[in-house]
This record gives sequence, C-alpha cells and structure tokens, in this order.
Amino acid sequence: MSSKVASAAGCIALATALLALAGCDDPGAHAGGGPNSRAAYCEYGKNAALFLVDRTTQYDETDQRVMVESIGSVIDSLGTGDRFVLATIDSHYTGSEPLANECKPGCPAQGALEAVTGGCSGMIAQADLRTFKTQLAEGVRPLATTNEEAKFSDIAGTIAQWTQSPPAGKPFNQVYIFSDMLENSQAIPWSKFKTIEPADAIARMTELNRLPSVEGATVRIVGFGRLHDPGRPPLAADQDARFRTFWSDYFKAGGATSVTFEGAIRN
Repeated sequence: MSSKVASAAGCIALATALLALAGCDDPGAHAGGGPNSRAAYCEYGKNAALFLVDRTTQYDETDQRVMVESIGSVIDSLGTGDRFVLATIDSHYTGSEPLANECKPGCPAQGALEAVTGGCSGMIAQADLRTFKTQLAEGVRPLATTNEEAKFSDIAGTIAQWTQSPPAGKPFNQVYIFSDMLENSQAIPWSKFKTIEPADAIARMTELNRLPSVEGATVRIVGFGRLHDPGRPPLAADQDARFRTFWSDYFKAGGATSVTFEGAIRN
C-alpha cells in the first residue's frame, strides 16, 4: 500500500472514530435548570473520571485513532451523572488545558408518574447526551489531528495538579492516561529519569508534592512502551521494567487500587 493510500485510510478511520464518539443525531438543547440541568445531572452521578492526553509527543495515525476510541469507550462506560474531565499534559503542569468538565446527562431510576409530573425528562436527557457527545468530539478533534513535540513533558506534575484539586471537590475514582509516560520535567529531567531507580524517583516526587491523590481509584495507562527517538523504537527491557515499577508505585503511593498498562481502553 502506498504512503498516500495508507494516509488516506488512516484519516478515514480517524474520522469514523470521531463520528462514533459524537453520535449520528443532531445535538439537542441542554436544559438550563430543574431536574435536567447540569447541576441535577451531577447529583445523580457516583463516579468521576479523569482522562489526560499527553500533547508533548508526536503520534501517528494509529495512536490518534486509539486515543479517540479510548475516550469514546470511557464515555460509554460512564453511568448517569458521572463526571468526565478531559485535559492535556504539556511541558509544564501550568500549561494543562481542560477540554471537558461535564457530568454525563441522563435520568436516575424513577417511577412513571414522577417522569410525567415534573421529574427528569428522558427525552430531554437524550438530547442533552447527544449535545454532550458532540461537544466532546469537537474538543477531541484538535488532539486527534494536530501533532506537537515539546522539549519537556511534565506528566507527574499534571497528574498531581488535577487529582489533588479535582473539579467540584469530587475525587477521581477512575484515571485514564494516554501517554508514553516518559517524564522530562523540572522535577526529574529525562537525563535523570531514564536511569533513576524507582524508589529514588518516588522520594523526589514526594519531596516536591508531586504524588497523586487517587485513593481507591483505578488507573489505566495507554501509549506506554516507546521512546521519543525518530521512529519511536520500543523501550529497552530494563527501562521498560523500571518505568513500569515507578509509575505503578507512584500511583499506589497516592492510594490507587490498581494500575494497568494497556494497548487501548475497551470497556
């Protein structure tokens, strides 16, 4: 297959993933108040999910498609009223950009009488859900079509910032990260990170208040295993093992119940 044909095929696949995330229906109007308001939806939810996307690495079309499909899988897995926060990882934690911070529209279990006498309207909730997905797809689109390469990558600082001060004060119990997890920050530059022992790295992050606040959370990481170098070769076996140990210990030090490294999020 020629490079032009492969590129076109990749673009078509990526566009398909974005359409699937948005849904095929026209967006509805988001209710301004009452049982179908944003505030009401948030009251219905039990969970809070954080999805961080690393913007400091250039991704190929396969990476981009996996990212979009993983975000879609997370959205589909959320229950009514669960909060979803989408944000970027940048060269410094202060550059992290929030792209979404909404509770998934939907109605809680209610009787038929309540539904027709002032309770949550399922029809309005479905329209709001379509709007929610459409707006999210628009927020994801730049991530899926724009490649950037940054000199630094403040992964731990960004994770700490978002989890230590979650929106609405509701701790995240689901954390998803799309990143190669190659830390290169003021806290631990890449020149040191590539050889540092996990225990020493944890001590450094503890000293700088860079540990996450993820008590009881599950953490799922996608995109791990390759270097920054041209062609993005795989990590050497010793680096792979050392980095996995560090990130697993890092999240568990913050209270995570599990840390997994996956090829994609498929719930």
